[in-house]
Amino acid sequence: GSTLENKLIAVMGATGLQGGAVVDALLAAGHAASNIRAITRNPTGAKAAALADKGIQVVQGDADDEASMVKAFENAYGAFLVTNFWADMSMAHEMAQTKTLQNAVLAANVTHVILSTLEDTRPIIHAAADKDTWTVLEKALGSYVPHFDGKGAASKEFLASAAPTTLLYTSFYY
Repeated sequence: GSTLENKLIAVMGATGLQGGAVVDALLAAGHAASNIRAITRNPTGAKAAALADKGIQVVQGDADDEASMVKAFENAYGAFLVTNFWADMSMAHEMAQTKTLQNAVLAANVTHVILSTLEDTRPIIHAAADKDTWTVLEKALGSYVPHFDGKGAASKEFLASAAPTTLLYTSFYY
């Protein structure tokens, strides 16, 4: 069998902080640059060009466009997925994007997915003695912390799908 270094890994957000750190870690671990596919909304930007200069494949992909993501994940063994709540601060939009990514990795037959996520705070808050003192910030979805709750809810759906997934909880402090 081939080693992980010989398998194609697709990285969303490769020109950003999280995806960029994943690319750097893959390279530091000895992964061949030619077996890293950087997925970005802007493949002609300076950050994308810097990745291409290292021998990394750079492709266009947008979590709002399932077909572009299926193409971006084509022939990938693994994929690192990240969404950006702060782009429009819409919990519903981020959840829809995550569903689009779920459909795309399944359509592309990705062998393993790492999904960057956060905890859904709602079960924690609902269990708290002072739950009635918490402010619901996203009324339609009953969310106290939309940045967390959307990712948490979407990741539960991802896990329930047929996509082989590892959830990467990037931060939370109690």
